[in-house]
Amino acid sequence: MKTRNLFMSLTLMCGLFCIAFTFDKSGMYWFWSESKPVVFILAPATIIFGLLWFRAARILKKVNNRHGFYLAFCYFLPVLQSPVP
Repeated sequence: MKTRNLFMSLTLMCGLFCIAFTFDKSGMYWFWSESKPVVFILAPATIIFGLLWFRAARILKKVNNRHGFYLAFCYFLPVLQSPVP
């Protein structure tokens, strides 16, 4: 459950950062208007974390129906401990 919540939080955070706006006396502006490469990093990260979120939810549901929460946690433990390339 914690892994699913982690992926959900990361998906929502990256997605909201992609569409973030800033407000000024002269109007409303897209937060990343001067730094577009940030969006090219955040958008794929949102998609990847979203896919991992749905995968974690599906696997957790399947494992909980068969073996219980403990085996689901053991399944995701290597994913959390693996180094990021």
